[in-house]
Amino acid sequence: GVAILDAQGIVRYIAPSEEQLTGYSPSEIMGKSVFKYIDPQDHSRLTEIFMDGVKTPGVIRTVEYRLRRKDGEWRYFEATGHNMLTDPHLHGVVLNYRDITERKQAEQALRENESRLEAVISTALNGIITINSEQNIVIFNPSAERIFGCSASEAIGQRLESFIPHRFRAHHSDHVLQYSETGVSTRRKGLLDSLYGLRMNGEEFPMEAFISKSEINGQSYFTVIFQDITERKHAEEELRRHAMELETLASASSALRTAQNV
Repeated sequence: GVAILDAQGIVRYIAPSEEQLTGYSPSEIMGKSVFKYIDPQDHSRLTEIFMDGVKTPGVIRTVEYRLRRKDGEWRYFEATGHNMLTDPHLHGVVLNYRDITERKQAEQALRENESRLEAVISTALNGIITINSEQNIVIFNPSAERIFGCSASEAIGQRLESFIPHRFRAHHSDHVLQYSETGVSTRRKGLLDSLYGLRMNGEEFPMEAFISKSEINGQSYFTVIFQDITERKHAEEELRRHAMELETLASASSALRTAQNV
């Protein structure tokens, strides 16, 4: 839309497109204050900007505000004013404005999605680490902090190999490189008995992990979701030990019965 206002914000001209934008015909708007149709919560802010702007020729900064259409619907608008009060041909403030409701709704939806994603990442029991194509860490959730004994502020920016034992680092880098060249979206990474992490205190631990790839603005990102399976490995080892003991006892019992029969 295009409008020309006087120094008090009274509409002296408005383009025919106004009716399509707000539902008001130009004749309904002419001679009235532009602030009449703006959300009262925006009045003082916009009035101050406008009054400051009319003191000096030039561009009045771009602002966002809510405006109520004739049908009662509130819409978001963005406007830029050009102070031409000293121009004898216009003698007013030229206002260029447009409806940005869809953009604002998309921004709000994006913020909500980001908040939900952040909540999921922050509360997940599994560790979550995201790296970029250079294998530098960009996300390090609270569970990853707990598992590795390292804060997110310390981890972000580091290479992922910093959290992998030296003997596995070359294999890991090759694996990520090969994975990045495939079209597979999700893959189990490593075997339970061959994938290990490295805590900040130098302690190694077994872990189970899954990796997925995503593309954002042409940049590749890899997200690793993992869990420390130290307790599971200990339990498995304990079960194997008990099984071996039972097998030994069974063999001894069998040998004893054989000897007794003889």
